[in-house]
Amino acid sequence: GLGPVAGAVLLLWIARLAHGRRARVLLYSRPRKGNTWQPEDEAFFRVPARRYAVACNTFHAFNLRRMRALVGARADDIVEGAIGYLASRFGRQPSRVQLLGSKKTRAPSSPYALQMAAANARLKHPIALVGKSGALNTAAWKSVTAVNKGEYAKASALLLQALDAARRAGYAAVVLGCTEYSVAAHFAIERNASSLDRDVVVDPLAILARRVLGCGWRFSHARGVDVCECESPGHCASVTAGVAQSR
Repeated sequence: GLGPVAGAVLLLWIARLAHGRRARVLLYSRPRKGNTWQPEDEAFFRVPARRYAVACNTFHAFNLRRMRALVGARADDIVEGAIGYLASRFGRQPSRVQLLGSKKTRAPSSPYALQMAAANARLKHPIALVGKSGALNTAAWKSVTAVNKGEYAKASALLLQALDAARRAGYAAVVLGCTEYSVAAHFAIERNASSLDRDVVVDPLAILARRVLGCGWRFSHARGVDVCECESPGHCASVTAGVAQSR
């Protein structure tokens, strides 16, 4: 049968077909246990009519290939969409973007890294891929560990420490994978928004939703859920992505 991501995307298409001019899509990010389908994921699909959910997988290179197979979008289109947003957010000034993710994702030879590099060359928007020893990456992963232990205040402090490290290093933006994004959504953004004025956090799956549904999205400040409001296919009432524009 369909895998979890395939099933989720199928639901998105059903939502678009069934409700036409207005569909509400919830992109759910939370700390995950690898890429396995969890019982709570199943429960999350039991939502009121006209609401459809996508459980977020970690953003490895194979997910890009899966996205392409599911929606017919080129993987580098999805990657370039995220970087393109950052470029528009910061204008034409050169800036460095910090990528957080698994060692496999960050490997210079990985399909994901190569696609990022290609998009970087086209957009003239420098990207830095750092190893696990980087202060920013280490602090972010410690925050994930704290979340999994239920130490939410500690997680918030650690993530803010990571973002401060990014600022000190001169990074213009921080691109977070689903797990880290969940931490930011639950704790740091909601409680410390004023300290994150220069930071932008982009959830790659939200970029996919824009490709599939043709809509923008806004941050809901609640339970790590991003809300994609579509007035009609190809048009959205609010196109505001990221931390800096989410308040």
